[in-house]
Amino acid sequence: MQASTLLKSVLSLLMVCLFYSCEEEGEPLSLKDIYEATDNNREPFRAKINGFEFSASVVAGGKEFGNYYIIGADNAGSSIAVRTLNIVPGSYLGIDSSANYILFKNAQGRAFSSIGTNKKPDAQISIRSYSPSNNLASGVFSATLYSLDSEEQLSLTSGAFNSAFIVLPFLGIMTAEVDGKEFKAEKCTYTNSQNNGLVTQNIDGFSNNDTMSINLTIKDQVQIKSYDIADSNVVARYNSNTYSSNLSKNQYTGISGSLNIVRIDSLDNKVYGNFGFEAINANGNNVSIKYGNFQALIQ
Repeated sequence: MQASTLLKSVLSLLMVCLFYSCEEEGEPLSLKDIYEATDNNREPFRAKINGFEFSASVVAGGKEFGNYYIIGADNAGSSIAVRTLNIVPGSYLGIDSSANYILFKNAQGRAFSSIGTNKKPDAQISIRSYSPSNNLASGVFSATLYSLDSEEQLSLTSGAFNSAFIVLPFLGIMTAEVDGKEFKAEKCTYTNSQNNGLVTQNIDGFSNNDTMSINLTIKDQVQIKSYDIADSNVVARYNSNTYSSNLSKNQYTGISGSLNIVRIDSLDNKVYGNFGFEAINANGNNVSIKYGNFQALIQ
């Protein structure tokens, strides 16, 4: 079977995976994102389906719709997709979240999922290692798989992937130090809005699975310049728990500091800058935000 057929098999399985996803994030997998596995010492992706060996010749990994996936396809056109809530080392169980699941498509195109109607999901996925520096992940997995078009079920055992390359979409970057602790945003966006002639520019960074945020607002057309946080046209906020409605405790508003826009690149679709500010909440508690830097993705 030609390589192009293998790529089509991986992409076909990915489309079935999307059926189970609901949160929009990232770009669809493209052919250039496919990782050709070349490790001769360890099989890059393997499993047993009802005792029969499955070994992938092509492996693709990435983040899409808020979750992570790793897909392997063999020379016969069969494919296995492993999806998890996160890629950091740990256990991800199907019984804990429907985002943790496994999907198998055989060479005839029939699909089997660890999520079955009126079935208790038993998918077990363990991320053994992940290197953020080179985006390589290794782990093991197993599950009972249920047919999407009949009562048939399969047993998937001894699943493993080794040094699978994870393609991560660029969602922006924001880093800072909050009272001496690292703040590292998983995404950072720049948005521009107008309401009754009032122009508002927002730079928002979200960290720790969107539970913490730093929000910088300029009530004017953004320019390459330094802004004083104390200026009435600038608002800087830090939220220590975005899931809580207790804003008097968790929302801190900047009272001094600076925001510097150093580059606006419409071709690269990014706004670059740095910041630092002192902030206070409604209860009178202070936080110090230092060494802030961002590459905000223009929305």
